[in-house]
Amino acid sequence: MVVVFFPAVMLAATYTVHVGFGCGFVFNPSSLNITAGDTVTWVLDCGFHTVYIDNGSGACATNSSTFPYSQTFNTAGTYSFHCSVHSACGTGSCSAACTGMVGTIAVANPTATETLTPSETLTPSETVTPSETPTFSGTATETLSPSQTLTPSETLTPSVTATSSQTGTGTPTASQTLTASSTLTSSLTLTPSLTVTPSVTFTGTISPTATRTGTALPTSTVTTVPFKLGMLVPYPNPATGPVHLNFVAGASGSALIRVYTISGRLVRDYYGLPVVAGANEWVWDLKNSDNQMVSSGVYFWIVSLNLNDGKTDKQIGKLTVLR
Repeated sequence: MVVVFFPAVMLAATYTVHVGFGCGFVFNPSSLNITAGDTVTWVLDCGFHTVYIDNGSGACATNSSTFPYSQTFNTAGTYSFHCSVHSACGTGSCSAACTGMVGTIAVANPTATETLTPSETLTPSETVTPSETPTFSGTATETLSPSQTLTPSETLTPSVTATSSQTGTGTPTASQTLTASSTLTSSLTLTPSLTVTPSVTFTGTISPTATRTGTALPTSTVTTVPFKLGMLVPYPNPATGPVHLNFVAGASGSALIRVYTISGRLVRDYYGLPVVAGANEWVWDLKNSDNQMVSSGVYFWIVSLNLNDGKTDKQIGKLTVLR
């Protein structure tokens, strides 16, 4: 048997940019570092805005005033984007020197995360030799249940013989003698029918045994590639009580979670939250930094991960509170 290892595959990621974050003239985040093949989605939070994206050389390649708007970046380079309404570039240029409501995306070529070369070919050797021939001991009994049917048939054949003689002398006198004989021939035939139903019963034990001998196969270990921060979906949303936020991390580390009002005011922040590799959950009790319940409205949260394997990630989301 030959053991084959397959190299890990980089999965494309999707990033979200909030347009008019906190009802201000800003993109959040305003700068992104992504890998070729990743997708960026612009989502409108507040106000009227557009997004103009250059082609990597300062010329406006695409633009949109309809949100959400998504674009996949397949070529490495630095791309500028801006709002044509709230920046100095307007609709004619997408230069990185533009000021106002602007942002940049740095696209890097993907790097191989893991290459495994099998160092040996494993040839399993295994012999199974039964050490004992199964033995059977016991007795077999057979029961015969006869069933016989007799069908009689009888034929009777009658046979009658009659002899008549007449003599006369002198005075006529009638004299008549009748001699009769009867013969009955009886024929009886019996046809037997015999049915036998055998029944065989085995009483005993079967005790096969076998001994397996062979060589154990060596095992190999493949290291998995850590996941990026999974999509964050708060629930319940809208919320009237504690809100649960679940996410998946590819390695252990720590997290920074901040909650903002729609106007951009910091409501609550949590530093140094422990993160484990796999599923994680954070619960917000709907209280601010002064331990008071927040009022109804729309709130934004930002989760930043610093993992022990050196990777970082960030995700932004929105939820509604009803009091």
